[in-house]
Amino acid sequence: MNKLQLLITDIDGTLLNTQKQISKQTLDYLIHLQQNDVVIALCSGRIPAELQSLVKQLQLDKYGGYIIHTNGAGIINCKTLDSVNFSPLHLNEMQELTDLAKKNNLYTIVE
Repeated sequence: MNKLQLLITDIDGTLLNTQKQISKQTLDYLIHLQQNDVVIALCSGRIPAELQSLVKQLQLDKYGGYIIHTNGAGIINCKTLDSVNFSPLHLNEMQELTDLAKKNNLYTIVE
């Protein structure tokens, strides 16, 4: 059976409407998914403190959802508060990755 297990969503321009809010229909559906064992993860360039109102609204702390924050620099389990933070890559590591991407005809963006 191909049951949905994880839903990852961006926030700005995706999850939030033009009023910068989660619509009631979307909120109800995401709560329903979590009640049916689907894990929700918010992915954002924002820092964790800026995501807390959405965590509460979506009840990620109750259902064990995640936030992937600061453009992927860290991941937090909202229920257990366990976190993983990633260190920036060294210049030589970045060069190796971009060379590998080019070799495999992959498009890259490096900031």
